[in-house]
Amino acid sequence: MKKLLALAFILIATPVLAQSDDLPDTVRALIPLAEEEGELHIYGATLNPRQVRAFAKSFNAHYGTDIDLSMSGGLHSAKASEVAMAHRAGVPTGIDVFWTGLISAMVDTGALMDVDWAGDYGADPSLTMGQWGLRTHDGHQSMVTVNTGRVSAADAPKTYYDLLDPKWNGRIVLPRSPFPWIAMTYALGEQETADLLTGILTQQNPKMLARYADIRARVLSGEFPIAVGTDIFSLKKRGAPVDHPDIDLLVLSSSGAFVLADAEHPAAAKLWGLWAVSPEGQATLEEARGYSLAATPGTALNKYAEGRRVVHVPFDWRLENHDRLAERFLGILEKAGG
Repeated sequence: MKKLLALAFILIATPVLAQSDDLPDTVRALIPLAEEEGELHIYGATLNPRQVRAFAKSFNAHYGTDIDLSMSGGLHSAKASEVAMAHRAGVPTGIDVFWTGLISAMVDTGALMDVDWAGDYGADPSLTMGQWGLRTHDGHQSMVTVNTGRVSAADAPKTYYDLLDPKWNGRIVLPRSPFPWIAMTYALGEQETADLLTGILTQQNPKMLARYADIRARVLSGEFPIAVGTDIFSLKKRGAPVDHPDIDLLVLSSSGAFVLADAEHPAAAKLWGLWAVSPEGQATLEEARGYSLAATPGTALNKYAEGRRVVHVPFDWRLENHDRLAERFLGILEKAGG
């Protein structure tokens, strides 16, 4: 096993902001400013109206505010490039918080606001993402999902290399994306991950789709019994016949709240990031979308991580290697006809 596995993080006590009745004075000072701003727009996960209302209700209850919160989502890599170009051209982005893990396109353009989340607002230092972001949930783009009606626990893969078993030929669905493999590179090694992806593409005749929602739907329907690159915690909670099998390795690549440099509502934007890592925010993120920090007790991700080897891909490593690895893995996917 590659020496990078030795860098696996040990889950520790939940790093969160203080309870809403015990906010730091610097956070309290943001509240009247945010109320004056009155609005907040977040770009990130694609949520339905019910989920957005749940976010808005919990956020406003946390601070005792009445801020009009709106949310939108889409392809983060394309949007990040769009934001970078807009900022470079001096065109307003219309976004206050970019809720993402993909910021490399925006860094060099100065499109992100520097925020000292720990020093100024009391957030746990372990949650900071460079000089800009605050980690709100641990992404699991490399997770395997199975339809439990079509795959028994005994037959389900126990390692990523089990995906090369001939029994999965024609039965795997994947995202047409390099992101799962970028994260996996940190855990398995670059060449090992490239060989694994190449093996799946050349030996297993997988189906590749552009949208993660479509991948979940295909596994949920049973059309494909197994998927790589998506999570189903919310579906499982509702009783759907899906699960994450007992894979020996959990690779986490986090997302966070990044305030844009041209945010029209910067105080509300900062409050949103701090709310997202509070106990109330974590509960809402999980209930509405199945998101949480792996260290948040009692969440589905926390329970899945128990007793498992967890590798948390460092933010700085991702910034340094993302673009190069994305190009390499996209090349492998395109060569296979993706």
